[in-house]
Amino acid sequence: MNDFWSKMPLDAPLLIQNKNRLFILGLIYFRIGSKDSWQGRINHIVELANANTPLNMPRWTYAKVDYALRWLRKEGWIQASRPARNKALVYTRSRPGDVLPFKEVSEPKVQIIKVEPKEEITHSVSFDDWMKEFETNERT
Repeated sequence: MNDFWSKMPLDAPLLIQNKNRLFILGLIYFRIGSKDSWQGRINHIVELANANTPLNMPRWTYAKVDYALRWLRKEGWIQASRPARNKALVYTRSRPGDVLPFKEVSEPKVQIIKVEPKEEITHSVSFDDWMKEFETNERT
């Protein structure tokens, strides 16, 4: 299961809120792997999804997978093309795999400011004088 997420674009969980669509995207990207594309029918994707879904979760159907794939294609996460009339669809990635939507960082402007040290004037007070002043303040 972790293999799906290693192929996933880093911004996908931020942008795809539906866990079913995110799972199907991870499954398609896992099947594509390091190749340019992957050819498969929706029935095959349903079998793969059911094989990688825990038993306590609902089973995948053709309609659920088809709906998720159509949404992913519409949003631009994957592209699908049919090489011939009766051939399976060929799925390809359509987004970069490891780019987060960070803002462009420009070089910070640096100014060098010369600071003159301040002279500190300290009054030296002996301990005895301090105690006398402390005792007079306590009495009042």
